[in-house]
Amino acid sequence: MIDTQPTLQHTGSERVAARRSAPLGLSELPVDWRWMAAMGVGMIVAGLVGVTYAVRLTLVSVMAFGVLAILAGGVQVSHAMTTRGRRWAGGMVHAFVGIAYLAVGALLVWDPIAGTLSLTIVMTAFLIALGAARLGYAWQCRRFRWRWRLALAGGVIDLLLAGLILYGWPTTSLWVIGTILAVELLLNGVTLLAIASASRRYGLPPALASGNPGS
Repeated sequence: MIDTQPTLQHTGSERVAARRSAPLGLSELPVDWRWMAAMGVGMIVAGLVGVTYAVRLTLVSVMAFGVLAILAGGVQVSHAMTTRGRRWAGGMVHAFVGIAYLAVGALLVWDPIAGTLSLTIVMTAFLIALGAARLGYAWQCRRFRWRWRLALAGGVIDLLLAGLILYGWPTTSLWVIGTILAVELLLNGVTLLAIASASRRYGLPPALASGNPGS
């Protein structure tokens, strides 16, 4: 009979060494690094497709948002109707908000191009507000001699993006939402690939990366 005890002990010591040599948090990956790499590749491919078809992705995302708004409004109106006979001061407001959701969702699904115009304006206003807030935060950080350059750069980038969107509006509204979603997919995919690559580089075995060090 072949003695497998030394092999098991050696495997266990390798896992302990891998865990100790890995950076903090890397040894606690909830999934196998190969699955994480596959997810990263999938997101990168989806992001590249989204960048190529940014206009279509924008329209699809706006319509999907409209469908979600219709579902949310339907649930809210239905809940308001079921509590109609009870004493609830916010029942009418609850129903009104649900009807507003239904109306907005229906408009987005019926005319997604008009929806992109409105959502682009809202997003641009958000970028302006966020950029101004980051510039204010950078000023406070510099005043107290903290690290302020990163906050300053973020605020300037936000304001530049808002300016570019407004400069090309309404043409930019046809592709900006889809492009932002596609870039987000690309960044997330690259991040997952980097984590998977680091996990592989530090030699974390699949059982350890999946959270089963003792198996």
